[in-house]
Amino acid sequence: MNRATFTWYNLIGALIWVGGLGLAGYWFGNLPWVQTHLSKIIWALIIGPGLIALVGAWRARRRANG
Repeated sequence: MNRATFTWYNLIGALIWVGGLGLAGYWFGNLPWVQTHLSKIIWALIIGPGLIALVGAWRARRRANG
């Protein structure tokens, strides 16, 4: 694949991604349940991946040390 084709596909994919996330945010942001629990959702989105990263680092260090 040449550079121009890659750039074109990358641009189209980015537009679809941004448009899709924007629409999802608009639709889900208008749900009453989401509006009342937004702070809990944000904390879950911060803590969840953080815990996954910590567990992964812990397991990698444990494997490296034998």
